[in-house]
Amino acid sequence: MNSVDHEYSLHEGRYSYLHIIQSSDVELMFTWLKNKLLFSYKPYLAYLCPTEQKLKEYIIFKNEIDPPIEIECLILTKPNKQPIGLVSLQSIDYYNKKAELSFVVIQQGFYRLCFEVIWKAVSFSFNELHLEKLYFYVIGNNTRFLDSLKKRDWKPEAVLMKEILIDGQQRVDVYRFSIFPEDLNMSFWKDIKRCIKVV
Repeated sequence: MNSVDHEYSLHEGRYSYLHIIQSSDVELMFTWLKNKLLFSYKPYLAYLCPTEQKLKEYIIFKNEIDPPIEIECLILTKPNKQPIGLVSLQSIDYYNKKAELSFVVIQQGFYRLCFEVIWKAVSFSFNELHLEKLYFYVIGNNTRFLDSLKKRDWKPEAVLMKEILIDGQQRVDVYRFSIFPEDLNMSFWKDIKRCIKVV
């Protein structure tokens, strides 16, 4: 992707653009899917969409649902608009006012950009969609991230035992964490806002 289509831009920040996934993004998405780069993000997607055409149909179908039950965006660097990952709100439940937050970065090193994207997704969920709960999952073999959450006093609300099958052989646990509006007063979120210069 060489340009930002502002018709489908959800956010333009100091470090990033968020571009709502369209059928025109299918080539890039399918490349990431074939390389298993999206396994932790959507483990089921490779089986659901084994071809580029199936993935395109999936994207079109998903985007036609109104109100949306999923909002999925490409993460683009600013200013060069390089796609480096995905962020989404999935299983949006307007009645119970909750959704799943998912996030994956294909290239490492964009720390401020990642913090900005996470902050935008969380603040968008609470302030614009008026949700009251977000939850996210961390695969048990992602020990580095789990350790960093533990150091920041994050506690899982549930541990799903042997939830995910990796490479058709190994079953691993999945940890579920939650975020509530009142949690944004935690030092974790204050540090993120300070890092990305949010007042």
